[in-house]
Amino acid sequence: EEFDKDNIPDGVIRKLSKYADDPVYTPEAVAKQSRAAMSLCMWTRAMHVYNRVAKVVGPKREKLRQAEASLEEANRKLAEKQELLHDVQSRVAALKDQLATAQQEQKDLNDQAGVTRRRLAAACKLTSALADEGVRWQATAEQIQAQTDLLVGDVFLGAACIAYYGAFTGAYRQQLVAGWVAACGSAGIPVSGDVSLRGTLASPVEVREWSIWGLPTDDVS
Repeated sequence: EEFDKDNIPDGVIRKLSKYADDPVYTPEAVAKQSRAAMSLCMWTRAMHVYNRVAKVVGPKREKLRQAEASLEEANRKLAEKQELLHDVQSRVAALKDQLATAQQEQKDLNDQAGVTRRRLAAACKLTSALADEGVRWQATAEQIQAQTDLLVGDVFLGAACIAYYGAFTGAYRQQLVAGWVAACGSAGIPVSGDVSLRGTLASPVEVREWSIWGLPTDDVS
């Protein structure tokens, strides 16, 4: 059986020190009396030195073990945070893409509104006698402009609903939307008064088709 040099009792070490510290107790001196005793002398002195060094190195070794454990835990937490960061960055990238699409749609609507205004001006010259028709065109232009002003906010809320609704209940989804609407108001971003994911992503005709197929048509399903 291998000798347990790491757990030598202190009492044994104290007794061994009396001999190990004796200048006469050397392998050379003992060899003069017995070659076999010389090997025992060398071994006991080695154990005495090993124990003395171990008492110095042991605490440092334990601190190293603790430091390595702390480093491993820190690396684990760092990996978790990096994974979360990657997920957030992916979501932000998706929202940026959606924002770019919304901005392009806003530009297209602005262009359409400009065309509508020019057509309205021409129509007013040709149909000055048709006051009712002029009023209708004016209302259409104003409606398009109003929709254009609300487009960025409404599409942002729609994108947020798609990204974060998940498995939340309808009541909590309504709270989320209310909070987002309030945040948009604080940031000066106009949104529709009755904004909803259904209203942003589907037309009344599509909602009607949902009802025909037995699908929910409320604002938060």
